[in-house]
Amino acid sequence: ESMLNYTNEARHRQNLTVPQLIYYHVSKCGSSSIHSMLNSHYHTTRLFWRTLLDADHFSALPDIECAFSFIRHPIDRLISGYYTILGMQKREFMHKAQEQNVDVSEIEAQYAAKHPWYSHDSNKERFRHFVQHFVDQSYAYVADDHLLLHVATQIGSSLGNFHQWPIHFLGRMEYFEDHWYALTMENERCSNVFDAIRKNGGMHDYKLAHAMRQIGHHDIEEVEEEEQQGLKEKGLSVEQLVFIEDRDLYEQAAEYYYQDFVCFGYNSSYEAYMQHLSDKYHI
Repeated sequence: ESMLNYTNEARHRQNLTVPQLIYYHVSKCGSSSIHSMLNSHYHTTRLFWRTLLDADHFSALPDIECAFSFIRHPIDRLISGYYTILGMQKREFMHKAQEQNVDVSEIEAQYAAKHPWYSHDSNKERFRHFVQHFVDQSYAYVADDHLLLHVATQIGSSLGNFHQWPIHFLGRMEYFEDHWYALTMENERCSNVFDAIRKNGGMHDYKLAHAMRQIGHHDIEEVEEEEQQGLKEKGLSVEQLVFIEDRDLYEQAAEYYYQDFVCFGYNSSYEAYMQHLSDKYHI
């Protein structure tokens, strides 16, 4: 779908006068919940970033009254992405085994041969080696497996794609309830847009811009729900304990995500992460 459809001129021809709302999707930052909320209450539609940033249409930047996104503490997002990867791998392994008419263990062995971290039986060691491998090999390792895009940087994998686009509000997942209220009720620019949407009954022309890669997997929402429930039940996760016990590994991961830490105003120091966990889990 061409961005030419969303210019003021095109909207005028279609007699559309209500404001346009854009949400830049960053995976593992409440994106499924936000999209569900927008779709349910404001009748938005979903556009994938590859369509939005097509070279032939990029010059036709749409007229946007409110553009927003939500980001997350880089290490929290890494752990969340790791849980999603493990959950989605099980489904993909089963699907491939059925396609090839082989046992799932054979598919797992093939994957482990290419990605040694997966072969570790200990949850701690598997995560430790997972972090070490993608930190050592940088983005080349992440790009080698589409599932690993869930742990790519927020700037590099998502928001960086829209570096010439406007953004009027950037919220943090750590304060989602307060920041969602600020976005929809208090922000000088965006609150007016949300108010217009509510008054107009959520007309179908409000557009939801997706800044994620189209990975073609329909179970991501289910994986996220499983992960969130698991974390609630066990408090501090094994993966968080790995970083608590291994300062050097934490600092390597923090360096890998340094751009996200700096751009979004998070403190990357080990001491700051310990305080972050203390505040979050009251330990």
